[in-house]
Amino acid sequence: IPIISFIGIISRGKQGKRGLVITIPWTITEMEDGNRLEVIVRRVNKLAKSIGARSVALAGRMPGVIKQNGYFSLLSPPIVVGDKGAVYTITLSIKQITEALGISISKITIGILGHGFIGSRLVNSLRYFSTNRIFVVDPRIKQERNDYDKVILSSDPAKLASCDLVVLLT
Repeated sequence: IPIISFIGIISRGKQGKRGLVITIPWTITEMEDGNRLEVIVRRVNKLAKSIGARSVALAGRMPGVIKQNGYFSLLSPPIVVGDKGAVYTITLSIKQITEALGISISKITIGILGHGFIGSRLVNSLRYFSTNRIFVVDPRIKQERNDYDKVILSSDPAKLASCDLVVLLT
């Protein structure tokens, strides 16, 4: 089984930015092995150098797995963490949904299921919109607590019942 497989191409017109979508054959649990993470990052760096890539954005679960396992030192240019696009897209979607419904974002309670790599960054982004309240639910949260003003972290999914809008992160 190859360590890296190509599964798609991203393109923005003839003169626009282009990119490759790659995948790896391991599950999240299998990737948590430090040796495997090193091999993956080494291969991605080698691929980037061979094709002259200026940047390589890691997305999906990969950045979180690298961070949770203490391997951020493996990341160096051209590798970047691909969280900003996901957070921006989700935040923009929330704004568009509330506008389409004629509801002010400051009046709604938002639920976020998942407080991993993207979820934690999404909370930071949404805090600046003066939302009524944000409930964050994740089974990894051991004790319910308030983070910041109006942000409640919990492992209890029943908290989402009082939310006007729920974001599900996998």
